[in-house]
Amino acid sequence: MNALTSNGSRLNLLPMNAFSREMSRWIDELSHDAKTVGHAPVSIWESDDSFHLEFDLPGVNVENVDLKVVENSLHVTATRDICQDVTYVRQERNFGQIERQFSLPTRIDESGIEAEMDAGVLKVVVPKAPESQVKKIEIKGS
Repeated sequence: MNALTSNGSRLNLLPMNAFSREMSRWIDELSHDAKTVGHAPVSIWESDDSFHLEFDLPGVNVENVDLKVVENSLHVTATRDICQDVTYVRQERNFGQIERQFSLPTRIDESGIEAEMDAGVLKVVVPKAPESQVKKIEIKGS
């Protein structure tokens, strides 16, 4: 295949195509066994009494999900295992460790956090802490 350059001469594109194919193959081979930290898409919204988070974790078993609160941060860690019994011809799905971390408002009720996993979606409800009430203090005098 030839293409015209800006000065009118012809440029042979076949060597570049071969180079591009070889580089793609090489990168695919290098990344085949690479273990990287993945990214789970999340939706977050707020209601009157809580924050809601939904994470897409398709193919992840509930036993492979860890959810904890550390110093006002919500940490989600999940692992999606790859099948070691097959040789893939093409592998586009992500496997390995998935991690997300979110700063929480300072006024939450940590003891009331609830989570459930359904159809590959992790649903987390983080209740807001009750607002502190203003209380008038009576001052006694003589």
